Amino acid sequence: MSLNNKCRLLQFIYWMIGGVGLGFITYYLQELGYASSVIGWISSGFALLSVFLQPLLGRLSDTNEQFSWKNILIYSSALLIMLFTILYFIDQKPWSGLLFGAVVLILYCMMPFVNAAIFYYERIGEIVDFGSARGFGSLGYAVVSYILGYLTASLHAKIVVLAGVCSSLLFLLFVLGLPCEKRIHIAQDTEEVSKTNFIKKYPSLVIMIIGNIFLFSFHNLSNTFLINILENVGGDSSSLGVAIAIAAIVEIPILFMSTKLLKKYKATHLMIFASVSFVMKAFIYLFAKTVSMIYFAQILQMFSYAVDVAVFAYICNVAVEQKDKMLGQAWNTTTISAGLVIGSLLGGMVLDYYGLYGMLNVGVLFCVIGVVFIVISSYMFQKEKRNV
Repeated sequence: MSLNNKCRLLQFIYWMIGGVGLGFITYYLQELGYASSVIGWISSGFALLSVFLQPLLGRLSDTNEQFSWKNILIYSSALLIMLFTILYFIDQKPWSGLLFGAVVLILYCMMPFVNAAIFYYERIGEIVDFGSARGFGSLGYAVVSYILGYLTASLHAKIVVLAGVCSSLLFLLFVLGLPCEKRIHIAQDTEEVSKTNFIKKYPSLVIMIIGNIFLFSFHNLSNTFLINILENVGGDSSSLGVAIAIAAIVEIPILFMSTKLLKKYKATHLMIFASVSFVMKAFIYLFAKTVSMIYFAQILQMFSYAVDVAVFAYICNVAVEQKDKMLGQAWNTTTISAGLVIGSLLGGMVLDYYGLYGMLNVGVLFCVIGVVFIVISSYMFQKEKRNV
């Protein structure tokens, strides 16, 4: 099997675990009797912790060959197997919530190293395609979500935990077979750049980052409490699996086409398009009366989230100088993590105190604010005559 196909399979299996640990955390904890606000605290708290752990693990990987991306993925998947196994036998509060939170933490800490495998092979001269590999990741998320949705509707909720054990074990066995020779280990540039200087140096990008945080806050708010949105229109865990699968599947062609899209259209224009698509999706959630309308909203994932993920990573790379590229991508990752923290935490609190429609209105507001910042940022890039 070629390294390109191995990278695709690596993403596929990783996002299978993601479908379990990230896609079904709300459903599983609600089945154990956790309130929405508590689930929000768990998701946001452990996601926030990952923001601090990721750079520490990255620095450790850069400076110590014993902690290569491969070894970190091996240790992490072994931990996931242990956590999912313990979760199967322990479902009492608060331990089950803390254990599932630890799963979320490890999954987010693994994410940059799953991507690092692709960049590692590129840097040693292998031909790999990040876009298509990430597309296979979305396919893995879709497959496991659809299967879990069907199984949880007919079997016990603990099937979620069993799926976590199986997918984590599969990931561990696969990573053990991946090549990662010490003699070709290439350390990354660890030069630190002042974040304050970064803000002064790239104000247009910073404005776009703020806008994207609002968009991702809505994205994570709606994903975390998608089961509540579906139940409000007569859906169940089976509908949840279908809805997640639809969103993941429609991402795939956009991720495969991202390079061509960026050659044909300006990145800032694509970001405006994505942000407007987020607004449309938010309004459909708000006014949906049937499960089919929610499914239609999920189709808009291809124009909102998929375009955003591909294009924003590109902008964070091309809009900064060579010496600032590491920090630029760090801000890209921070956008996703900050959106998860805000969306999960605020979404759960609003849901508990003001109900589902209160939460969905907050989601619409997030998207509208996000569009405003993205448009302002695009105008600033244009005034600077930046080819972005």
